[in-house]
Amino acid sequence: WKPAMKISETPEKMPLPGDKRIWRVYDRRGLATADVVSGAAETLRAGEEIHVHHPHRSGVTRVVRSSDTAEVEKLLVTVHSGGKRHDGSPDLEELRQRRSADLERFDVGVRRLINPHRYHVSVTDTVKELQQRLIAEARS
Repeated sequence: WKPAMKISETPEKMPLPGDKRIWRVYDRRGLATADVVSGAAETLRAGEEIHVHHPHRSGVTRVVRSSDTAEVEKLLVTVHSGGKRHDGSPDLEELRQRRSADLERFDVGVRRLINPHRYHVSVTDTVKELQQRLIAEARS
């Protein structure tokens, strides 16, 4: 399998390349502070420093300090494989309660409808390096 990506003059239109995992990072208050896209072989853990990058702007980086991270949650889970459902069959009320609990874990500034704070979605070093390499190869 060889990673590839669509190249565009508009960076936001270029999808992130490779097989990926999505993680939600929670701070010491138990509130979500960022979602991070990693390579499939990467595992993010609470208590470890996480270096992240803006998905479309070069040079925009951030370090999520180990002391600021209380929990890291894997967001994408297998629901179906081999023709079988793996998460049971949750009813609508259970799904509604789960989403409501998820929303409560966002800062009130992110949840408000008027002038909300930005919620950061970032990529790991591995994803950023793959993205930059594929762009450079396509343009050379």
